Amino acid sequence: MKAVIMAGGKGTRLRPLTCSLPKPMVPLLNKPCMTYIIELLKGHGLTDIAVTTQFIPEAITSYYGDGRELGVNLRYYDETVPLGTAGSIKNAEDFLDERFVVISGDALTDVDIGEAVRFHERSGSAATLVLARVEQPLEFGVVQTDPNGRINRFLEKPDWPEVFSDTVNTGIYILEPEVLAHIPPGKEYDFSKELFPSLMEAGIPLYGYVTDRYWSDIGSIDQYKQTQFDILDGKVAVQLDGRPLMPGVWAHEDAQLDESVRILGPAYIGQGAYIEPGTVLGPYSIIGRSARVGGASELERSIIWDNAQLGQAVEMRGSLLCNHSAIGDGSRLKAQSVIGSHCRIGRRATVESHVHVWPEKEIRDDAHVPTSLVWGGTARSRQFGDWGFQGEAGVEMTPLSAARFAQAYGSQLPEGSRLLVTNSEHAYAAIMKESIIPALQSACIDVLDGGTTLPDAARAYMLDAGLDGYIHVQHASSEGHTRIRLECGDGAALPIASAVARKVESAYNHNDYRRVQPDRLGGRGETYVNDVYARRFAEAVGWAGEALGTVAICCDPGIFGLAAALLGPGASRIVHAGGPNEFTLWPLMSGADLRLVLDESGRALRVLDARGEPIEGDDLLCLAVTAVSHCSRGRTFGLSVDAPAVAATIAEGLGGRALRTKSDSRSMLQATDDPLFHPVLNGLYAAAMLMRHMVRTGLTPEAMLAAIPPQYRSRQWIDCPWERKGSIFRLLAERHESEATQWPGGLLFEHGDGSVLVLHAADAPLLQLVVESDSHEKLDWMTQKYREEIAQYLI
Repeated sequence: MKAVIMAGGKGTRLRPLTCSLPKPMVPLLNKPCMTYIIELLKGHGLTDIAVTTQFIPEAITSYYGDGRELGVNLRYYDETVPLGTAGSIKNAEDFLDERFVVISGDALTDVDIGEAVRFHERSGSAATLVLARVEQPLEFGVVQTDPNGRINRFLEKPDWPEVFSDTVNTGIYILEPEVLAHIPPGKEYDFSKELFPSLMEAGIPLYGYVTDRYWSDIGSIDQYKQTQFDILDGKVAVQLDGRPLMPGVWAHEDAQLDESVRILGPAYIGQGAYIEPGTVLGPYSIIGRSARVGGASELERSIIWDNAQLGQAVEMRGSLLCNHSAIGDGSRLKAQSVIGSHCRIGRRATVESHVHVWPEKEIRDDAHVPTSLVWGGTARSRQFGDWGFQGEAGVEMTPLSAARFAQAYGSQLPEGSRLLVTNSEHAYAAIMKESIIPALQSACIDVLDGGTTLPDAARAYMLDAGLDGYIHVQHASSEGHTRIRLECGDGAALPIASAVARKVESAYNHNDYRRVQPDRLGGRGETYVNDVYARRFAEAVGWAGEALGTVAICCDPGIFGLAAALLGPGASRIVHAGGPNEFTLWPLMSGADLRLVLDESGRALRVLDARGEPIEGDDLLCLAVTAVSHCSRGRTFGLSVDAPAVAATIAEGLGGRALRTKSDSRSMLQATDDPLFHPVLNGLYAAAMLMRHMVRTGLTPEAMLAAIPPQYRSRQWIDCPWERKGSIFRLLAERHESEATQWPGGLLFEHGDGSVLVLHAADAPLLQLVVESDSHEKLDWMTQKYREEIAQYLI
């Protein structure tokens, strides 16, 4: 049997570690990651090994040569153009004339390959995937098998709402050579996205072998560090160079340590390293070959690569220093900071937490470095929400961050793309827009400045003009705080896909932007967008000449003029009754025929009843669906998976279609026949259709609600650590196999007297439990039953 090591990874998320180093060559306790993989294969008798390369292949070939020094035979297959994971294996087809193992060169594992091969033989599989159970499955391919191990479902890099198990694809495969016939030659082709689905469609069985051995995909700097800490803790069976000085502390024979050095293990000290007197090596200190640590320095949970130099009294806490870099006397590197290779940090400098310094940078004496330098990246929490990039004005969201975001977003688009940029009626939003436009131009994007408007008006104009996308700066004010959202949409006027959002956020965090020559900047023009939206709005609503009496609108003054113009044809009188968070003119509102509260974007709507109580949530959703389905027969729109069942029944009973989707706006809009005018996601449109329906029927909103069948529903949130989400879903599906149905973003359990829906919260360590039944008593019983079951799994 032969083996293939996939060693073409660039390791983008590991930068600046991988700026000039392929990912498989990143050191783990002073040995390249790929060396551990070669040793694993050799330990299982696999010595004929192909190595597929792409990024800086000479770094691999020059280091390993023909593999003789490690007791193996290596043959290299370089990709001159990207071929994908499966395509790179096809490139080595002349070598693979018998059963073979595929394994990544940039992961660490001690998987029992022999046992996996025996499972492969017993199952008679053409392709066996080695699987592992992980706490955070988002960055992997999630896999589901039947009790015999046959794979029946998998999904590559899901969002939390899509996670259905904690069992993931490790990228280790045992394949029969005939599988290669299913891979097209000379073409980019992926195992998980293309080959495995095509094999399943052809009826070729795939099996999954679940290992309980150690496996770590080194996909991020945090995981890179943790993997080495795991080696020190003995969690993985690998060979370490050197000798144990004391329990948990390893040092190479050639390492030099003054007798006054204090070591609080676990720790590792490489060949030729020199640790000067008075130094304290705290837990999880890792020192590279020929590195020098100056006297009186203090390290903890920190990693120093080969030939790096620390001056006297340097402090490193949870930081990482790459090869050939030097730190001056008295400097401090704070938690999660990373210094790339060949950098020079002056004396008494301070590098703040989460700062990344790209290779070959120089920092002067006494400098304070609060942000990443040029190619730096900080490990931030995700700022992408449902509609875009967001945060508090003046804190996360500043003109500088807006420019960085625009460069990151523009760099994901082809040069010469045309974007519309608009802003809401707020001074800070306008300033943010003025930062965005030149940043887009610097990424070779042509920009149209659409001025002040609503986000849906920007979407309408963008579609009408055939542009490639838009960015709208939207503010939201509450209790003295102002939040800013940079809403960005694609050429279909939909929120950008989650995969694109990840790329944008990664580029933002790593300052990884496209640079263009000054004579290739994008152009800039101006336009007016509201007329297009007014026309499209009137066509969608279909005003029939009849008008409701008085409509009172409580909204931000900045949008009242446009809102009044759009709703005007359906009302005899429109009055402004204060901002969205105040009711200064309630007496005027109480006398109106319809009382509306709109947020600053015109999207979020509430309706006030005659007592001033808000109609919102599921009641408002049903009200909007009722009005739209009556006044615009035959419409198709997406409804969130957790929307009340009665809403879908109403739509379908009036000749329309309500398609269940994931809870994010993009999914719901994609399922809608006219994505500009969704009954739930466009508050102004919902208000207009409600006005039409009131004129036609003479019913008040309260009367309409009374005609809707009663809903017995409960929504509850359950605390659930991120690392337990996948396992909870797997256990629920296994226990309730006969009732369970995979549902967009979760699991649906159908019972004769109701249903239970368990959903992920995409941006929080929570599960949502949505229960519907035909009585309060059954509702309470089912809710309690599932809460208790989930609680048992969390113990």
